[in-house]
Amino acid sequence: MNKSTKITIYLITIAICIIALTLYMTEYIAARNPENANIITINKWTYYGKWNNKKYIYTYQNNSGSFWKKKGFKKIKINDDFPYCIKYYKGKIYYENRNDNCSIYSIKPDGTERKKLTKDYTYDYSLHKDKLYVRTGFQLFRINLDGSKLEIIYNYQPVKYFIENDVIIVAINNNYNEELEELPEKDKIQGIISMNLDGTNSKLLKKMNVGILNIANNWIYCSDYETREYFKMRFDGSELQKTKRFTFE
Repeated sequence: MNKSTKITIYLITIAICIIALTLYMTEYIAARNPENANIITINKWTYYGKWNNKKYIYTYQNNSGSFWKKKGFKKIKINDDFPYCIKYYKGKIYYENRNDNCSIYSIKPDGTERKKLTKDYTYDYSLHKDKLYVRTGFQLFRINLDGSKLEIIYNYQPVKYFIENDVIIVAINNNYNEELEELPEKDKIQGIISMNLDGTNSKLLKKMNVGILNIANNWIYCSDYETREYFKMRFDGSELQKTKRFTFE
């Protein structure tokens, strides 16, 4: 056996070991968390789930432009959607469909009961207390899980948001109206606000040109894009303090 053949066999062996280890760790996580085994998100393109006690990988296939689920080497086509940001909530899979203006869709894990829930371009969304919260370019709104009863939560250019402890934290950059016309200086609002889940009790926590915004351990972490300063504060804006530079995934 020559040196080139040995190297090839060695590399193939390493690849097999990596694949086997990945599958083992996925099964290990599911075994350690049996009640949560159907809500493991591997990344925004791939979701590990269970349906009728069968384990599947739900993913987008680049070479076919469609939504598939895989069990071992067996592949089952679900539909022709381009799913992104796949999430599981109370028996259904939710995803942004990039083949349809990033609208939110829901389906059962077996591929049935596919339903379009939103029509506007979605930047991000979350599922909380039987509601679907959706951020578009100019609005943050919520609807029921079946797509009914749309409620506007915030109407002035939210650029990022988090839901934590039944409070919504929103970074806003209200410089333009819906016709993309720049607002008068007195009407511009930039900063971080908090509000109830229904949009009431809105409070400006800090005026700033928000760069980074994240939530961790009951703290809001944020940065000012213009001054390059970093801050943290509580959800009500108290205990505001400068902090060292931080990064989040």
